[in-house]
Amino acid sequence: MMDKISDVTRQDIIDVIRNGFVVSFDEPQYDSISGNYIVSYRAKISYHGRLDELGFLERLAVQKSGRNEGDL
Repeated sequence: MMDKISDVTRQDIIDVIRNGFVVSFDEPQYDSISGNYIVSYRAKISYHGRLDELGFLERLAVQKSGRNEGDL
């Protein structure tokens, strides 16, 4: 069983998290926000979950430093 991913796959995963990915439709779909028909759109993954981005990065920094959250 393989338990490691290649450097290329790792970079692809990072790129998807950073840049998102394109969702394409077989037929044009009406976009009620723009009022136009679209054939694709870019979707992004929220890497910080339910936290806001700054809160997530603060927690990550605390965890990496070995400090407690109350030390901020």
